[in-house]
Amino acid sequence: MQAAMRGMFPALKPNYSSATSQFFFFFSRRHFSSKLFIRGLPFSMTNQMLADAFSEFGKVVKAEVIKDKDKKKSKGFGYVTFDSEDEAQKALRSTHGKPMHGRVVFVDKQE
Repeated sequence: MQAAMRGMFPALKPNYSSATSQFFFFFSRRHFSSKLFIRGLPFSMTNQMLADAFSEFGKVVKAEVIKDKDKKKSKGFGYVTFDSEDEAQKALRSTHGKPMHGRVVFVDKQE
C-alpha cells in the first residue's frame, strides 16, 4: 500500500528553474549571517564598544547593546551579528566565560 501511495504523492521538491527561485536561493545562502547573544556586559558598554570588542574575530554586521527605555542605560546584555557563521563560532569560542571591560561575559548562539 505504501508503494502505491508513493506513486500518487511524489515527493515535493523545490523548483529552482524560475529566476525568482534562483535569486532567492542564491541570496539566502550567500548572505547568511550569524547572531550571538552576549550577557554580562558592563553597564557602560555602547554599541560601538561592543562592535570593536568583537571585530577582531571577523566582520561585525551589527552590534546592539540592549538599553532600558526609561533610563537609557545598558541592561547588561546585547547581540552581535557576524557576516559568517565561522566568524561567530570563533568569537563564541574565544570570548565565552572570559573578562571583557572588567566583567565576565557569557556568549551563546542566537537561533
